[in-house]
Amino acid sequence: MIHFSNEPWSKKITLTFYACLVSFSLMGIRFESPLPNYIIIGILLTIPFYLIYILYFCFKPHSTIQKTFKILSLTLVAVAAFICTLFLLFQLLAIAFLISDGNVDMSKIEIGKVSLNEYTNVVAYQTNGGATTDFGTTIYKERRIFAGLKIVNRIVGIDHTDDIILEKVEGKVIIKDINFTDSTYEQEYYTQGGNLYDGIVLEI
Repeated sequence: MIHFSNEPWSKKITLTFYACLVSFSLMGIRFESPLPNYIIIGILLTIPFYLIYILYFCFKPHSTIQKTFKILSLTLVAVAAFICTLFLLFQLLAIAFLISDGNVDMSKIEIGKVSLNEYTNVVAYQTNGGATTDFGTTIYKERRIFAGLKIVNRIVGIDHTDDIILEKVEGKVIIKDINFTDSTYEQEYYTQGGNLYDGIVLEI
């Protein structure tokens, strides 16, 4: 069996790879094509398995406290790995569906876009979590870094809506119209203090 201690460059490369993926995800860097984003999520879900490998083979305890720490850490990470395994199975299934749909993400469909400049857009998406969930809409600010890559920042989202119309007025982006899937959800949203309404200017 190959140990990382014998090939330290392997461990460094793997750690750097995971660190880059986590950093890029936290920074909101996304591919314009859905498939690579789905694959990256799947890779991130394997982090607990790599941590198990590191703890088991690389961490050599020399005291009772260190041995106890190793056992507890392995136990916690093993639980995380089990949970991630379930999510990973769903993610692999989602990737299969995405490929069968021709790399079109049916769970997140673009329904409106307003351009701020050559590189930056405000985009509205209709979200669909499946047969057991209602539609929703989410608005993002997307800035293209270069061909194929963009930085995505979530602005706002509203549940139980299937359409939002955006409009650019005097350099500002406003929500022209919000369409709730049912009037009951609309009443509930505003009764609970919802602060998005027709004509509001988005804070970008």
